[in-house]
Amino acid sequence: MLDTNAYAILFQMPRGESFLRLQEKIKIDGVLKFFLPEIVSMEIHSVIGKYRRGSVSEANTSCGRLFSGNDGIASCINICHTARRPRMKGKVFKALQKMMDDIENQNGDIQATLLPLGQSELNRGKDFLRQHAHRYSFGSHDALVAGTVSVALAAGDSLTLVTSDRGLKALCKDNNIDVFDPLLG
Repeated sequence: MLDTNAYAILFQMPRGESFLRLQEKIKIDGVLKFFLPEIVSMEIHSVIGKYRRGSVSEANTSCGRLFSGNDGIASCINICHTARRPRMKGKVFKALQKMMDDIENQNGDIQATLLPLGQSELNRGKDFLRQHAHRYSFGSHDALVAGTVSVALAAGDSLTLVTSDRGLKALCKDNNIDVFDPLLG
């Protein structure tokens, strides 16, 4: 089961060692096959939509960081500039949407089986936050990913969560969820 960042590895160019390690784990009869939590699918569609919209304007904001200088600790006086992000072209947006739909409908060389985000997954994710958010750095999105894999494991599925997120890996270790990190091998 892939988390958002592991899923993104499939589309990075040029393809690096992490892609090759991931491919080795999920390639079956020439097809990349994996499970994908519904929350990850939603996140990918959200990101594609954000790039389609672009950003309307540039932004200049005060840095706000503190630094240590000769006179002690002082506020940074620099201004941070964020450039305008151009809108993604309509054809590219539609092609990406079609590719995601094909993957989720298991058409082609990359095939995902969506794992639904239901009440059990939500409850388990909330439990993870209550029990572990004070110890590990992970948020609600990661909790829902962990909740999804936990519910699938309880139902008898044999899954390994593919992630490089340190907080999520620590949470999984404490809850006997197998993890594969494609960045480490």
